[in-house]
Amino acid sequence: MRFLFETLGCRLNEAEISGWRRQVRAAGHTVVANVNSADVVVFNSCAVTAKAARTSRKTTRGFTRQNPSVRVVITGCFSSLEGDVAAALDGVDLVVGNEEKSDLVPIALRELGGFEMPRHAMEPDAQFFVDDRRTRGFIKVQDGCRHKCSYCIVTEARGAERSRTVESVVSECQNMVEAGFKELVLSGVHIGGYGGDIGESLPSLISAVLADVDVKRLRLGSMEPWAVDSTLLKMFGDPRMMPHMHLPLQSGSDVVLKRMARRCTRASYEEMVTQARDAVDGLNLTTDIIVGFPGETASDHERTLEAVERYEFGDVHAFSFSSRAGTPASRMGGHLPKELIRTRSKELSMVVERLREKSAESIKGQVKSTLFETESASNAYCWSGLTDTFHRVEVEVEAGRSMRGEISPVVLTGERHGGVLRGLLP
Repeated sequence: MRFLFETLGCRLNEAEISGWRRQVRAAGHTVVANVNSADVVVFNSCAVTAKAARTSRKTTRGFTRQNPSVRVVITGCFSSLEGDVAAALDGVDLVVGNEEKSDLVPIALRELGGFEMPRHAMEPDAQFFVDDRRTRGFIKVQDGCRHKCSYCIVTEARGAERSRTVESVVSECQNMVEAGFKELVLSGVHIGGYGGDIGESLPSLISAVLADVDVKRLRLGSMEPWAVDSTLLKMFGDPRMMPHMHLPLQSGSDVVLKRMARRCTRASYEEMVTQARDAVDGLNLTTDIIVGFPGETASDHERTLEAVERYEFGDVHAFSFSSRAGTPASRMGGHLPKELIRTRSKELSMVVERLREKSAESIKGQVKSTLFETESASNAYCWSGLTDTFHRVEVEVEAGRSMRGEISPVVLTGERHGGVLRGLLP
């Protein structure tokens, strides 16, 4: 059978799809790039916000509109939270909840094609197949979260924390490196909580990967700030650990943080930022901010703007609050008008843009190790890549030269175009 894998949402969804592609190919089937060529489409859905749930429904219905004969498997957070709705969507043949994701491929093969999954396809040393266009691989190391932030539906959708064994993660990392991936990203719902259920920890996992896998670059996915401690920061002493951390702040107001049920305060976050920057040379910190949380006052908003400037984030992912049914936040009083949220989002965007300009100027002239991934869509002689500090950069090269998969030093010029830094090959 010919399989198409599509996803919406987080990096963890991408990591899961990577594993499913490997299993499908190892079982003797084919992975295709568009729905018109597919016999089966597997959609890893999202429902973190009401908008994401709507998009998941729309995307699912679109598959059979494009290819009426395709069989549709829907999984992910939308299917787990709204399984009956997902099953009733036009064209859906199979719903696989998050609790069954580890067996998605054998379930789909059995239910849709009458195939049994070959034993070798599930073994750690099974041949790893990869899309030649990919240079960074995402490794799912755990699932679920024990924390209950009041705006988050993911804890309901993903369930309790479940960690993979160190051995299985190391094996997958080695397979991906042998397949040609230059950078690996450890991903999960709450990667800082890795190992709590199996007697391990995130630092012990990182140590094992660095010791046993010849990976060129290792990066951490988004993690909660309260998971950062001195033991974890010591891991960045290895030059293969990329000096970038994405640590969601969400709000600069202690009042709002308390309503969000976050496990940090403004002071504890600032202490963590100081400790991290002292421990990791050239660390680039990025963050998430939710604008317009229920009950957020003008003063709370000003505290957030001040915090974003104070901590000099390299980038900020700003989200306008969207009420998600089933979360405590949806039942809170003090929901803000959409127009006010839009105004505050624009004010935050202006602050973030100033920080991006400041960041670009501050690293002007620096030489950054860069992993090149794709040709620029705007210029046939440009290649785009990610620096070790997670800055997107473009360089001009001679016609016909491919940079895909190369790790090269790049001199940053301080110029930006469309949010992308400009660089020069030495």
